[in-house]
Amino acid sequence: MSFRVAIDTGGTFTDGISVDGEGNVVTVKERTTPQDFTIGFLGTLARLAKGNNLDLRTFLGEVSTILHGTTVGANVIVTRGGPKLGIIATKGHRDALELRRVVKENIFDWKVPFPEPLVPRYLRVEVEERVGSRGNVVIPLNEDSVHQAVSYLKKEGVEGIVVAFLFSFLYPAHERRVAEIIEADYPEADITLSSHVLPASGEFERTSTAVISAYMGPSLRKFIKTLTALLEREGFKGELLFMQNNGGVETAEIAMETPATLAMSGPAAGPTAAIVIGNLHGEKNLISVDLEELVLIAE
Repeated sequence: MSFRVAIDTGGTFTDGISVDGEGNVVTVKERTTPQDFTIGFLGTLARLAKGNNLDLRTFLGEVSTILHGTTVGANVIVTRGGPKLGIIATKGHRDALELRRVVKENIFDWKVPFPEPLVPRYLRVEVEERVGSRGNVVIPLNEDSVHQAVSYLKKEGVEGIVVAFLFSFLYPAHERRVAEIIEADYPEADITLSSHVLPASGEFERTSTAVISAYMGPSLRKFIKTLTALLEREGFKGELLFMQNNGGVETAEIAMETPATLAMSGPAAGPTAAIVIGNLHGEKNLISVDLEELVLIAE
C-alpha cells in the first residue's frame, strides 16, 4: 500500500496528513520545535505511522511522496536571523533595495513607514558597469572597481554577497564575471546573482528577491540537507517536495538553489487548498484565512 503525506510546519503546530491507496485519511498535530524543525517533522511522521498502525520505518518505506510547507525561511526574515550580507550594484543604483512597494491605495506612497532593509546602506557598494534596456553593454564592467568592492565587503566581514546589476536579466554576463572575481578574491563568501534568482524586469523586485534568497539560504539549506539525511536514515525512498510561494511544488535540489521560492511556503498552501475545495463545490469567490501564520508574522 502506497501513502502520500503532507506536512505543514507553522509557528505553533506542525500538521500532518496521510492518504493511502484506498483513500483512507489520517490527520495528526504535533508541537512545532523552533530549536530544530526536524524534530517536530519526524514527530509528525511518527504519529502518522501510528495512526496507520505501522512503525515509522515501515510507514516511510511505503510513502511515495512527502510534500512539505515550511516556515523556516519566514522565521529567518521575521527574527532577522540571517547572515550579514553585502550588495554589489551598478554605479548610481546602490539604493534600489529601498525603492520599495507598499500595500495601500497608492503603492508608491513614500509616507508609509519602511522596514529596515536586510542589507544596510554601508554594505551596498557600487561598481562601474551599465547594461541598456535592450541588453546592450553601455559601459563595460570595470573589474578594478569590482576587486575594490569585494575587498571592502571582505574587510567588513560579510558572509554573503548579492550581485544585482541594472538589466542583468537581459545580459547576465557582467554578474557572472563578478561572481568569478568574488570566488577568487573572497571564496568564503556565499554568492547570489539577481539574474539567476529572478531573471525578470523590475530592479527592486529582482534585487529584493535576490537579497531574500541570500538571507534565507544558509538556514534553509542546512534544514533541507539535515531533513533529507534523516528521512533516508529512517528508510524513506520516495520523493520529497516543498510548497513554493506560488502554491506550486519543487524538489529539495531546486529549493536549495533558489531559497527565495520558500519565503512564504507555509502560508501559500492555504489559498491553494481553498481553490481546490471551492472548485469541488462550484465556488470561485473564496476567502482563505490562516490565523496561525498571521500570529507568527505579528510576533
